[in-house]
Amino acid sequence: MKGISIGIVCGIAALGFGVVYSMISKPDDANNGPLEPAQVVEQLAQEETEQQRKFRTMGIPADEEPECSLPKGWDVPKNLGDSPYTRNGLIQIMRIIALKKWQDTGSCDCFYNQITWDEVMSEAPKYERTDGIDLRFNLTELQMQADELEQQQLKACNP
Repeated sequence: MKGISIGIVCGIAALGFGVVYSMISKPDDANNGPLEPAQVVEQLAQEETEQQRKFRTMGIPADEEPECSLPKGWDVPKNLGDSPYTRNGLIQIMRIIALKKWQDTGSCDCFYNQITWDEVMSEAPKYERTDGIDLRFNLTELQMQADELEQQQLKACNP
C-alpha cells in the first residue's frame, strides 16, 4: 500500500513539475523570453479553472414559499410545550386549524396570522393520542393530515 501511495505522490509531483516547467519554458508574450519563476507563480495564481469559475458563480436559488405558509423560523413559545416534539405537534395543529378555516369559509385568504396560541391550546386535546403511547401527539399523523389539507387548498386556490 505504501508503494502505491509513494507512486501516486511522485506522479502528482512530476505532473506539477511538468506544468511549471512548460510554463517557464514558454516564451512570454511581452518579452519573448522564458518566464521567471515569480511570473509563473503569479500566472498560476491568476488563472482560474473552470471548476473555480463555476463555483464562484454558483448561486443558491431562494426557496419558493407558497403565498400562505407559516413563516420560516417561526416557533411555538417554549412555555406551551415541554419538548420540541410537543411544540412541533402544536405547529401542525395550527396548520390544521388554519386549513379547516379555509374549508369552512371557502376563502383562499391566509388564516395563519388570525389564529392565536390560545386557540391552538384549546383545540390540542382533540388531537392527543389515545393509544397508550407516552407522547402527547402523533406527529406523523398530524403532518399527514395538514399536508393533505394543504394539497386540497393549493388545488382549489391555484387552479
